[in-house]
Amino acid sequence: SIDFGSASANDNCSGARAVTSTAGSITTTGCTRTQTMTWNASDACLNASSTSRTATWTVDTEGPVITITGGNLNPGCNPTSIDFGSASANDNCSGARAVTSTAGSITTTGCTRTQTMTWNASDACLNASSTSRTATWTVDTQGPVITITGGNLNPGCNPVGPIDFGSASANDNCSGA
Repeated sequence: SIDFGSASANDNCSGARAVTSTAGSITTTGCTRTQTMTWNASDACLNASSTSRTATWTVDTEGPVITITGGNLNPGCNPTSIDFGSASANDNCSGARAVTSTAGSITTTGCTRTQTMTWNASDACLNASSTSRTATWTVDTQGPVITITGGNLNPGCNPVGPIDFGSASANDNCSGA
């Protein structure tokens, strides 16, 4: 409830009668609410006076909407940095405060790395919002291992036909050969 305060009346001659008050209806314009309280008093000679006060407040129950633009959440192999993009926030009523971001720790599973960036925003009425993005990339600094099998590297004198060097296969520790 709104505290409009209290009122009393004094009269210069015949004394004031009791003060009465009337609360007006609440008016809504978007998120803004207003209400007027009017106090009335009269004296024994039926001279009347009135005064009023208007209260204005905001009703805001929704947090800001956070929008993220840009970024590359799949930067491939061995990136030098991760671009999560940039964030901004808009609020439906009381205006968004600055957006803050927090980068989580990097998680390693084999050669795969993941990291989550979280953005937070609040409005003037302390409603909060949060959103996050996760980037995934590969750290692979070793070339494939080549394995040769079979073949005849000592074919002797005057070999007939092509030389049998064997066959080769490759295996990689991370990203496939």
